[in-house]
Amino acid sequence: MSLKNRLRQANDKSNSNNSLQVSANQRMYLPKDYPLVILEELKAYLPPLNPNEQKTLEASIKSEGVREPLIVWSNGQQDILVDGHNRYAICQKLNKKFAVHTRKFRDIEQVKEFMLNLQIGKRNLSKLHLSYLRGMNYDQLKNNVGEQSEQGRPTKEIVAEKFGVSPRSIMNDFNTFKGIQKLPKDIRERLMNHSLNIKKADLERLGKEKEISTEVQVIDFLHSKVLVNDDYASDQDLQWFAERFQQKKAVKKEQKIGSPFELLLTKQQRSTAAILKQAKKFSQEEKQALADYYIALAEELKR
Repeated sequence: MSLKNRLRQANDKSNSNNSLQVSANQRMYLPKDYPLVILEELKAYLPPLNPNEQKTLEASIKSEGVREPLIVWSNGQQDILVDGHNRYAICQKLNKKFAVHTRKFRDIEQVKEFMLNLQIGKRNLSKLHLSYLRGMNYDQLKNNVGEQSEQGRPTKEIVAEKFGVSPRSIMNDFNTFKGIQKLPKDIRERLMNHSLNIKKADLERLGKEKEISTEVQVIDFLHSKVLVNDDYASDQDLQWFAERFQQKKAVKKEQKIGSPFELLLTKQQRSTAAILKQAKKFSQEEKQALADYYIALAEELKR
């Protein structure tokens, strides 16, 4: 049985025997009376809500209140939020009361392990977010113990065994994690809440490409993918990437971004003719966005 299924069974059993539902006599707090510390390194484990999910959760809390306690780690100095970030943010917005369930942890690494297991055990976890979490777990372990454990065992094998996948899958997940980490915040949030589609193979490639490091380079890489790949969805995405590229180019004119043509023609083996062939399917607005894109690239190449 895979780790994900084992965690699901454990979570189901735990929830049925000892549910964390708010009890009638449990103390409730207003946000101002129980301020919680938000750590970005912990928040990174949580997939952001898309607009519809945000609206649904906010409506539920507004009408029924918070039905589950927020999980908090009190380390003697701070009250750190472990689970319930979205609920807490809505409580702050609406000034709604919430209950707290405190847990003891040895250190921040144990908190991360708890959050990892909690997220992997969820039924609605996407394949992309699971890959992201496995890559993050490998990255953390590698930073702590190096490429090999004290016993000389490769770190990727340890993580692979933990998740019931191959070491090669873990390395692919690691590159996916690095690729997602390179994304500007707004793109990363849209990707993780499923309002923007980026193929996992492209995220892996982005994670591997050491020469793609600045935000302009990342935007350009993604923009080229939208232009040449029918799997990328909507007209709005095409226009959105075009606008994002132009914005970042204007902000960072002095920064040389390299040649996207090399990426398109040598790494992806796609010719300009193939790109223009795809352009025949575009609307007039999309064709203008494509023209603007090549004009911008030509200007960069002249510098």
